[in-house]
Amino acid sequence: MPTVNKPSPSKDPLANKRAFQNTLAKWFGKEGKAYPWRETTEPWAILVSEIMLQQTQVATVLGSNEDGSGGHYKRFMSKTLSIKDAQAANIQVVEGPKGDQAVHDLVTAYRANRRSGTACTKTRGEVKGSNKKLWKQKGTGRARAGTNKNPVWRGGGIVFGPRPRSYAKTVNKGTRKLALRKVLGDLISAERVISVPSFSIEDGKTKSFAAAIKGISDARNVLVVAEKFDDKTYLAGRNVQNVLLITAAEMNIEQLLLADTVIIVEDAYETLASRTA
Repeated sequence: MPTVNKPSPSKDPLANKRAFQNTLAKWFGKEGKAYPWRETTEPWAILVSEIMLQQTQVATVLGSNEDGSGGHYKRFMSKTLSIKDAQAANIQVVEGPKGDQAVHDLVTAYRANRRSGTACTKTRGEVKGSNKKLWKQKGTGRARAGTNKNPVWRGGGIVFGPRPRSYAKTVNKGTRKLALRKVLGDLISAERVISVPSFSIEDGKTKSFAAAIKGISDARNVLVVAEKFDDKTYLAGRNVQNVLLITAAEMNIEQLLLADTVIIVEDAYETLASRTA
């Protein structure tokens, strides 16, 4: 890869533009001038995003320290994952209506298992009060009453009220695999799955993280799936609310359904293949 010289900031914005176009021309060739870009200064940073070339996107982040020394560069080559690509990676997917009920059952189980089940009411034996008979059985003209804890009375016990219980549901292994295959198949068919060779933020900055995600996809809610992430990448992405970093072993179909775009790092293929096998 040719060396990229960091253009020095200039008061003339046209000079900065020309310097940037020259940098792209050296990097990508004569066609570099046609690629979309935007620039900022103080400190100098250049973002090249959404470069489409034969269904390939390139996100490039260039920057430097405030004192003009050092710099950071990260480039992610990405492409839209197809059914053939998934099959080549031994990721089993399901197309068509098969698996809809499995998805419903698994999502229902996820949400039911999150319920705490702590709602509790007191019966007539638990509420505060006396067991003394309030008045004699006959001769008063009033309705007979044996205790003020009667459920009919205000402040009395609750009949058939909620009690602490577990709402947990179990789903067998085959249903889980079928649901994962179905969701992955639908996302891939809708061209909402993007594959990248690697994903890491070396400087651990949220700005670099947001720029990298923006360069890969413009979707509002993004799910990034990898075999593992380093600490700096987690640090950079923890304050971006619409992007979720998850490992391939921990990913579930509810997270896939809530995402507009799923970015899968190639090192996660093996785990996804084993989970869908």
